[in-house]
Amino acid sequence: MNWIAGLQRAIDFIELNLEGKVSLEEVARCSGCSSFYFQRLFSMLAGYSVGEYIRKRRLSKAAEELVSKQVKIIDVALKYGYDTPESFSRAFRAFHGCLPSQVRNASSIKSFSRIQTKLVIEGGKDMDYRIVNAGPFKVLEKARYFTNGEQSLKEVPAFWDSSWKDGTCETLFSHMGGDNELKSCLLGICYDGDDCSKFKYSIAVTVDDLASVPEGFEVSTIPSQTWVVFKSQGKLPKCIQETTRMAYTQFFPSSEYQPNGLYDLEVYPESIDSESGEGACWLWISAERRY
Repeated sequence: MNWIAGLQRAIDFIELNLEGKVSLEEVARCSGCSSFYFQRLFSMLAGYSVGEYIRKRRLSKAAEELVSKQVKIIDVALKYGYDTPESFSRAFRAFHGCLPSQVRNASSIKSFSRIQTKLVIEGGKDMDYRIVNAGPFKVLEKARYFTNGEQSLKEVPAFWDSSWKDGTCETLFSHMGGDNELKSCLLGICYDGDDCSKFKYSIAVTVDDLASVPEGFEVSTIPSQTWVVFKSQGKLPKCIQETTRMAYTQFFPSSEYQPNGLYDLEVYPESIDSESGEGACWLWISAERRY
């Protein structure tokens, strides 16, 4: 997977379609990745979501046209994907600080330039990792679906907080089992999916066969995989988020392994302090060798 070339193809596709419908599935196909995986990688590299990039590029281009051309506001609104002048005006004002009708007299307006990919020298940081061939794992999990993008960085930790408080984690602890190195750990499982707008994330434990499944929970099987396992140390959730970012943006681009886009496991041992969130944990990313 040539990430730089794939990302540039996706950006070029977005730029050619700013005036029409931009399907995130089509954008992802240009990159050679799944929709979920592309959006996750894009937000890690760029610092904002694909949708936010498209929105800001459109509003930037709209302001340029309103300043330099004799055009109607309604025509510009429709051209850049807004159904009504009112929705366009709200978005325009939130971004530029003035209404479309005021743009020519505004003291300043914002410009949001297109992304250009280039090779940069970075890294030079230690990352403890190992390669593990493991599975299948049967897990008992409490699952939720989250919106793809930066918002999930707050929503997933909130899911963990509520799970500690409402007895979810206690129920999971009482069912721990299995014959694997994850058997005494709480897991955060991030699933790849076909829906580009959301993803499945669960809090889980490995289990043996269960006579009955607790209400509100489900049993899933994680098939055998090659995993790249990274150690993460510090305060949660920041340390695991930073480890994930470094894995995708620094380790994999220069490694003989690449993610296969199926699973990320956050592995939290019982020794993690649920109050302070301090301790050592691990990130397992399902992977394959490059061909």
